[in-house]
Amino acid sequence: MIHLLALTLLASPADSSGWELAAKADRLSIYARKQAGTEVREMKAIGVIDAPPHEVLKAISDYENYPKTMPYVIEARVLERFREGAEVVLYSRLSMPLVSQRDYIIRIVDDSQWRDGAGFLKESIKIKF
Repeated sequence: MIHLLALTLLASPADSSGWELAAKADRLSIYARKQAGTEVREMKAIGVIDAPPHEVLKAISDYENYPKTMPYVIEARVLERFREGAEVVLYSRLSMPLVSQRDYIIRIVDDSQWRDGAGFLKESIKIKF
């Protein structure tokens, strides 16, 4: 009964924070919401990954290998690291179909709280900094 209630709550159309379901696959849901003053939408993904959390974080933060593991990324360089690597300034260049190459610089902030096999992983991307 509790599981059914949780699924019902997760299936509700939109919550008060503005997140709306943008895509859904087998064990992954992608949400989007508008940001004030920009056409860029904020995105978040929630899902189940069949791997230990430390391995997931290791793959996500292997920025220099993004050209080998991320579609359309042809260059990725860490420009700066702060807070013992918990904040990273990353340069990326993309080559996507139908549009010219694009490059950008983002700040990635790791707000994970993981200790002794318990906690959560959370990485945020900040475009303006």
